[in-house]
Order: sequence, then C-alpha cells, then structure tokens
Amino acid sequence: MLDESVPRGSARRPATLCSKIFDDDHARNLRGWQRLKFGVNPKLINPTVPHVAVDMAEGQIADRPNPCPTPESVYRLCDLGHAYELFAQDFALRHRVLLAARRASGQPVPPTDYDDERLMRPAIFATTRIIDRLRAFAQAHRQQVLFVLSYGASTLRQFIETAKRFDQALVDRLDALGVPYVDLMQAHAQDAARYRGSTDECLARYFIGHYNPLGNVFCAFAMKDALLNLLDPKPPAYRR
Repeated sequence: MLDESVPRGSARRPATLCSKIFDDDHARNLRGWQRLKFGVNPKLINPTVPHVAVDMAEGQIADRPNPCPTPESVYRLCDLGHAYELFAQDFALRHRVLLAARRASGQPVPPTDYDDERLMRPAIFATTRIIDRLRAFAQAHRQQVLFVLSYGASTLRQFIETAKRFDQALVDRLDALGVPYVDLMQAHAQDAARYRGSTDECLARYFIGHYNPLGNVFCAFAMKDALLNLLDPKPPAYRR
C-alpha cells in the first residue's frame, strides 16, 4: 500500500509503504516448491518459486531463482527422477524427509512448523535479512515502511493461552532496528483479554481460514494509529 498524498520532490516525509509478514512467510522463504509443504490442492497449484538459501554460520542468505521458470520445465516435474534430482539438496525437502524418518522410527517430532526450531531459526533469520533489503530499497527511493506482523488463528491461540511466541527473534530484531511495526499477535491477545468467552470463540469472530470481513476491520483499526504516525500530511479526516 503506497501513500500517494506526498508529491514527488516534496520536503515533507517520504511516501509510506506497508509490508505484511504472515507467520508462514518465514518458512516459505526457504521453499523452492510450495507443494512440498501443501501437497496437491485442486484450488492452488502451489508452483515452484524463487527462494533463498541460508548460511547461518556466515550470517548470510543467497538468492535462488525459480527452479522451473518455463512451461517446459514445469512439465518435467512429471518425471519423478528429474524432480528428485532438482530438489535433492533443497533444505525444505530434506527437512521434511528428516521429520518423516523420525516419525516412522517412533521419535518425537514438533507438532507444527512453528514449534520446530530447526526450521524456524533459519526461516526467521531469512526474514530479517529480507527486511534489511527492503529497508535499503525504501531508503534509496525516499520511502518509509510500516511492517505488519500477521498470524493465523492457531498461532494466535497458542500465544493467547501460553504467552509463547515462535517469532520472538523477529520482534527483537525490529525493536533493535527501531522501525515502525504493528504486532497483530499482541493486538489479538489484548482483544481476547477483554472477551468473556473462550479463546476459540473470540478468534472465530475474525477467521474463516483467512480473515473474514470483521477480521479485516480488526486489522485496519489495529494498524490505524501506527500508519497515521507516518503520514504527513494526515488524511483529511485526521487533520486538526
């Protein structure tokens, strides 16, 4: 979302962008093929995509292009041998194979991706480096960024009931950078604290998988003040 109220070349504040970071986006950074997580879906093809590789020892990420950028290369995925060769070193696939092997041998495995430190540590690290890139791009183009941390209902439920969050490292990084951000996890926790019913009943008002219309309104009001603080001039309704 771009604020076009500031003319080009103006001495006032730069244009404002909003960047939403969903809870599953961290792991999606690492997946060259979304189907490795989501499987076959009649509504979504879950294609191969550009992604990043993480080197935690060096503190770096490296861009990886879409492994199947053409119709012909996508069709070759029908060849199981070729698909294996293409993704044999893919971190996300190797990690899922490791979990499957542990599960088959009776070893405990994390119940969700968000409980899996081996996955989430490099995934959130990748997000922090992508944020650095976005901030550099925005500064070079006279733009400022409002980051919005967004979550699914199950992730919110865990935080509301246990005060445990899987992305504390990301929040700590944003705080250290001093950048403006909206934490929808905290916003939902504050809303649940005022609600008289159960956590599930509270969250059911806002979600149908994704946000329903009331959930979109909830997000808008949770973001409003932080966004207004960045806009100059303010929208007409908020000018005194």
